[in-house]
Amino acid sequence: MTSRNASLVIGAHGVIGRAVSERLRILGHQVVEMTRRPTAGSLTFDLDALATSWAPPMDVTTAYFCAAVTSQAACHSAFAQAYAANVTNTVLLIRRLVDAGVFVVFPSTNLVFDGSTPRVSVKAARCPRTTYGRMKAEAETHLLALGEGVGVVRLTKVVHEHLPIFVEWRTSLTQGVSVHPFRDMVFSPLPLGDAVSVLVAVGEKGAHGITQASAQDDISYAHACDLLARQLGIAESRVQPVSWQEVDRRFEHVPEHTTLDTARAEELCGFAPPMARAALVEIFASSTAIQ
Repeated sequence: MTSRNASLVIGAHGVIGRAVSERLRILGHQVVEMTRRPTAGSLTFDLDALATSWAPPMDVTTAYFCAAVTSQAACHSAFAQAYAANVTNTVLLIRRLVDAGVFVVFPSTNLVFDGSTPRVSVKAARCPRTTYGRMKAEAETHLLALGEGVGVVRLTKVVHEHLPIFVEWRTSLTQGVSVHPFRDMVFSPLPLGDAVSVLVAVGEKGAHGITQASAQDDISYAHACDLLARQLGIAESRVQPVSWQEVDRRFEHVPEHTTLDTARAEELCGFAPPMARAALVEIFASSTAIQ
């Protein structure tokens, strides 16, 4: 049985969903988890096969919608399936939650913008240039139309010690293999803990509308890899940057900037946007310690 004011975490086994669940429990919330795979103690739910009769648990008052197809490649190559999950079924499910009186926190992305300017305002017009960004932008439009029942939280690249690209770099470098990060592709690293703090604050305060979380600045993947090499005590000559344009793969769009204006998050929960370099140094130090 759940207690009144329980929180529902949809996509509770993903990186963000798991961290949100853990934080809510630490704060004393009753948590109901929904996952794609049958798991003891969790409700099973599949966005690809939305049950028309589904209704939220009666005692849930807040939901964190952490389920999505986030791979840009998958969104492009398997468009119909990704669109159904990221737009059609997401909007349908969230509408049901809102109709049941549940406040929904919906994580979104800086990719709803084209990246032509830094620190984009929450009031700026959406101008996505990738398939994933267009899906998120469309979902935002539908969900914000639901009024006070939804809080959209745009996040830049959420980083943690187990991020696959960091693991790949670390493994290669420690094995004496050179790595080739992009010198002309940037990201704004947002530590997982900071992302969770903003998401939970939006949920606890019922902060409808748009909130954004971002680092203060961007950093290139090459510079980030240099920082990891230094942390590992490995010669930086092992880091051999390349241009993304030299690699035999297709990118729909490479933004010049990825940062967002975070004024509302700062006011809402005291969020302090980190400097990109400092955030990565801390994460790389943690990842080295747990090896």
